[in-house]
Amino acid sequence: MKARTLRRKYETDVLMKGLWLKLVEDFRSLYGNEYKRADVEALKQGMHQFRFRPVPAHSNVDVDLFRREVQLDKLFKRYRFKDDPISADERAFLTEKKFFQHQEKLGKPKPEIKLRTLKVLQEARKIIKGILGPFDPKEHLEVCRFGKRACKGVPAAHSYIDEKLEVLSGTIEHIKWFKNDYLGGDTELTRALDLGVNPTYDVVKCLDMVNVAKSWKIDRGIVPNSVIGSLHSYGVGAIIQSRLKDIGLDIQRLQDTHKVYAMLYSKTREYVTADMANASNGYTYVILSRLLPRDWLAQVKFGRIPDIQISDGPYAGIHRIESYMLMGIGFTFPLQTLLFYSIIQAIQLLLGKRHMVSVYGDDLIYHRSIHGYVAEVFNDLDFELNSDKTFVKDYFRESCGGDYYRGVPSRPFQPEGETQRLSASDFVCLLHKTINGLLERWTIEEIPKTYHWLLSQVASINGLIFQVPSYFPDYSGVKVKRLMAQWRGLRQDYPWSTPYTKDGITHFSCFGQKSYDRFVINEAVYYWDTLRANSSRTDSRPVCEHDLFGDRSTMVDPFTGDSTKKFRLLPITTIDEKSGKTKFLFYRSSLNGRWWKRKRASVARKGAQRYIHQSQVGILPED
Repeated sequence: MKARTLRRKYETDVLMKGLWLKLVEDFRSLYGNEYKRADVEALKQGMHQFRFRPVPAHSNVDVDLFRREVQLDKLFKRYRFKDDPISADERAFLTEKKFFQHQEKLGKPKPEIKLRTLKVLQEARKIIKGILGPFDPKEHLEVCRFGKRACKGVPAAHSYIDEKLEVLSGTIEHIKWFKNDYLGGDTELTRALDLGVNPTYDVVKCLDMVNVAKSWKIDRGIVPNSVIGSLHSYGVGAIIQSRLKDIGLDIQRLQDTHKVYAMLYSKTREYVTADMANASNGYTYVILSRLLPRDWLAQVKFGRIPDIQISDGPYAGIHRIESYMLMGIGFTFPLQTLLFYSIIQAIQLLLGKRHMVSVYGDDLIYHRSIHGYVAEVFNDLDFELNSDKTFVKDYFRESCGGDYYRGVPSRPFQPEGETQRLSASDFVCLLHKTINGLLERWTIEEIPKTYHWLLSQVASINGLIFQVPSYFPDYSGVKVKRLMAQWRGLRQDYPWSTPYTKDGITHFSCFGQKSYDRFVINEAVYYWDTLRANSSRTDSRPVCEHDLFGDRSTMVDPFTGDSTKKFRLLPITTIDEKSGKTKFLFYRSSLNGRWWKRKRASVARKGAQRYIHQSQVGILPED
């Protein structure tokens, strides 16, 4: 019976629809049995009726009603059902259509820039020049790093540093810069490449546009750079990020700051929180040449690839683009932060005002009194404020993932993903994520039926409900503030797991992630990458942080034997020709004559983890 349960597959669509209905039941305790009646009927008819049902505005209502309405209306924003009215192919088409329509708009002849906007750009250029200072090639070489994500010819599943350095892709300019300028000053990388497979160089003439999940309606288009292009652009972005930190815009911490601002100004409405549509794509050469000093403009232009390739669909082929900054290019985020900040500062300086301005990418916060001027200047530059995410008059503010209504956090729980049939372990971990995500926003008393329903599913599938401290991963178990032998609620008891203490250490039953292994091609480049990361860090956190749920052992420098990063040494096996069985390879030590298994360094395979039962040490929650 147990084996049959383990083999059973669980539908995520069923869970998501049941979750919405249970939340409605909980909220009806306040608003009556007719609350959301029409929406319930629409959900039962299918996702087409549900997605396109009329959704009323939520302005000027009390806080409790606002939070509940938003939670139900936006619960499925990032989840994609099997019977959704927009398919994966249609989302890709809409994403590409939107992108190329914007490129066509940018490429059309423009009238002369209005005098008011020209003055703003001139003032913004002064601000930018004062922030950046002159470009220092030596500083740039010191902070360059290869990105950790996909590159041209290296998909995300293979974006390991040793695979990237096997085929070094880039434009002719990038390859020349890498050979002559970068390698000449980096003896560690040169030695690491000599120890591994001699790399080949691939001249890139176009980049590939790929679509990643964003919402049920549309995807997000990303353009991964070439391998050497990512190295160069990362360095440019790192310098800009450092300069922004000098003026109080610390990108590493600015998200939390923006959330505080959003909470405060949702009460006072003194400042606007704004979001841009097609933010980075809107910067063309004409605009950048008016804003950036010449030496910095040269770095943005250096090795630029103006052609984008679409692999399939209606837009399949190679397209020439106007944008100079795309998502996936290393300097895009810090540079757009700097440019938007400087434009808004220039506007208020010309108006004789001295209000606070804060920018994180395309999340803008500025004083309400200059909003009209900001909108007009952006319009002159063909930038578009996202009307759905720009808040001026209402008692609502949103920035950097923080939503606030009249000072109260109101961002709804929004599970991400798409329709799947999951194993028992994977489904229980999804239930854990759902419970913990809801309890970050709602108390048990506010959603008792939903909470009990989710717990009962965990208990029926897993047998035990794992209770874990609040700092454990969301998938590991149900996070609790105090340990419970059983549920102390009104109707139902649950089989909670009980932590035990041994030798003064508390052990928690939970789920952990087990990684699959991938043998490393070149150990030396990992050591180089760690040294590079350590030398260019801008914060005080250690390079090798404690990995509570990892299974990597310590990496050893192939040159000195020093440990710096996590590897796992695994025995090397081969297939016996006669028996067809797997056997280990051995070698004989020249020191003591003993035979040892041959081992090879491995790292966790990207995107290939499985959930397993574990016992992890932790600190008891406060009683």
